Amino acid sequence: MKNSESVPGEASKSKRLKSFINAVNGITKAWNTESSFRIQSYCAFSLIVFCVIVRPSILWCAIFFCFSSLVLALEMLNTAIEALLDKIHPEQHPQIGYVKDCAAGAVLIVSMGALIAFGLFIYTMTGVQ
Repeated sequence: MKNSESVPGEASKSKRLKSFINAVNGITKAWNTESSFRIQSYCAFSLIVFCVIVRPSILWCAIFFCFSSLVLALEMLNTAIEALLDKIHPEQHPQIGYVKDCAAGAVLIVSMGALIAFGLFIYTMTGVQ
């Protein structure tokens, strides 16, 4: 019997750990190479601090957390798409540019949604009718 077979589920635990480490490595690489990811991470952290200080309802905190997570995840996908396209087709090409623009546009749309959500929170807090 192989070592991984001696304990049930041991091989799957090892695979899950390796997958987790790979994911953390991806986040680290995005942090080290992408200024947009760092800026968006600072914004997400600022929202966490904001929620701790201002103490909005749990629903608003959840909305802020979901938008922040989505922006960061899309930024990483955008980065991955751009890196892959640059590797497989380093020359300029209109279709490659279109794909890159669409990926960047997805990040922008979610970022704008996050700003609108925050604006709505501020609007409800000020009581402006």
